[in-house]
Amino acid sequence: MKRPVTDYLTVAWDAGTDILIAPESTYARMAAIPGGWILVCERHGTVVARRADAALRVWTPLEILARREGAIYANPEILALPGRKGLLLFINERPLRDGQPYRILVAHGDAEGRSWS
Repeated sequence: MKRPVTDYLTVAWDAGTDILIAPESTYARMAAIPGGWILVCERHGTVVARRADAALRVWTPLEILARREGAIYANPEILALPGRKGLLLFINERPLRDGQPYRILVAHGDAEGRSWS
């Protein structure tokens, strides 16, 4: 009879390794980019990003990717396209005025996520 994994595996968290990479943010997502990683998340209704080296030890400051007066930008998703053809960023736009429809916005970025259209 096989033993359950919990009988012989344990996980120990090294508290000295944790880094707060997105303060006051929610719904964080990451994607591999050339030379490292990009993280996108929602912060106070705005989509922000940070980049990290391949080892996830050095992080850039938070950078605003998308925001709009009169709306909350929520639940960002990021997708790295195959062959370094860029990134796709999906955003749920939630208008603050009653009667306005929610929308899903899509932006295309270069492979490092430095420019968007």
